[in-house]
Amino acid sequence: MWKQIAEYFRDYSDYVIFKSANEELGARFDEDSKLYCSDSTVSAMPDFLRYTLCNQVNQAFVDTVRATGGNNAQRFLLIAGYGTNIDSTCDNRFIMPRDSAQKKLLVSVHYYDPWSYCGATDATGATAWGIQSDYEYMDAQLAKMTKFVKRGVGVVIGEYGALPDDKGRIKANSLAYHTRFLDLGDYYDLTSCLWDTSGFFVRRTLTMSDADLAELYASRNVAS
Repeated sequence: MWKQIAEYFRDYSDYVIFKSANEELGARFDEDSKLYCSDSTVSAMPDFLRYTLCNQVNQAFVDTVRATGGNNAQRFLLIAGYGTNIDSTCDNRFIMPRDSAQKKLLVSVHYYDPWSYCGATDATGATAWGIQSDYEYMDAQLAKMTKFVKRGVGVVIGEYGALPDDKGRIKANSLAYHTRFLDLGDYYDLTSCLWDTSGFFVRRTLTMSDADLAELYASRNVAS
């Protein structure tokens, strides 16, 4: 699949960046194994093997894309972290692939902490966010990714957000959450992509659903 994709887009500009996978490289390797095995003694795949497979898949991705030549020989490639989890990706068992191009690899992780707040489907029942320990935890987690920045590997928080609930309602203190996240991204030299399925940005009207968040993101839209 990657050979076909890479060949098709070989001559596209650097605006095209390929990503090796999403959240599949990690525990998802065998999360459904018991569904298809009648042997109750089957145990989960050990972590060392999951890390080995993750590293092998990422290396095969880089080698396959680079081999297609053209602009792919130097194109930026986004490497999926282990489960795209910050702690797991910062584990020394996760190894960035070897690359024939110099400083053209990026690493991707996701951030939805705490899920009891970010992922709550009912805004009125979501865990509160905004006390000092919440700020400190976010700071500590994002600071871990400087491990890669210091090595010349760009970091992309490929998904993040205090997600609107099932009725499209913005959670209390969402502005503070996203403001702090963006501030820390600037401080630690991380780039990010807000996860959205028309909860924040309403595609039918091409408007943001919340005026405060609209002002926040408009203020960060600095032309390069």
